[in-house]
Amino acid sequence: MHNSHRHRWLLLLACAAALFVGCAKFRDGSWWPIGGPRTDHVPGVVSPVERKERIRTLAKQAGRASPADVERIAGELAAQFRTEDDPLMRAEIVRGLASVRTTTAGDVLRTAIDDPDTDVRIAACHALSRFGGPDAISLLSQASAADVDIDVRLAAVRALGQTKDPAAVAALGRALDDRDPALQYYAVHSLQEVTRENLGNDVDRWRQYVQSGQVPSERPVSVVERLRQQF
Repeated sequence: MHNSHRHRWLLLLACAAALFVGCAKFRDGSWWPIGGPRTDHVPGVVSPVERKERIRTLAKQAGRASPADVERIAGELAAQFRTEDDPLMRAEIVRGLASVRTTTAGDVLRTAIDDPDTDVRIAACHALSRFGGPDAISLLSQASAADVDIDVRLAAVRALGQTKDPAAVAALGRALDDRDPALQYYAVHSLQEVTRENLGNDVDRWRQYVQSGQVPSERPVSVVERLRQQF
């Protein structure tokens, strides 16, 4: 009788041990019978996550590299951009080139601002705001006025303000005349950034400022407007 109980307990312990080992193998993938453990990594194939990390690493290196290395990094990213089919990856490359201010990088941004994908064009607007200079102002001005996507136009107007360049005033003045209230709103705030003037949200006063270059006097507030402001 005692032997029967002992055998039963030994059998239970053996089953528990087998179950524990089996679970451990299941967790680490070693139970898979073909080719060893399963993994998301495919030999010889670089995942999108790894590619993004590589782009970001190159951009960081460019910030502290020698001129020769900066040009090499710009060339590597430019070559990737020209052959890249994934728009999300193209946008990542454009963001990386924002900190690589070379002629090669500028050529990529000039192409990116006309990219078929909206996200790439938006990324190009942000990058051009960091580049600055006459070419950037010209490209952003065109995008703010003519792009088919309102999100790109808004990004271009915001980027014009972020350049802090007085040359952007004319393009922002044209944005004030747009029918879209969001575009007018961003144009006002960008004008505040560029001119350092504070004319509030009065679009008409900003129009006068753009046309004359002078801060217009405040128009008198009517009794009706005062009552509206109070209530």
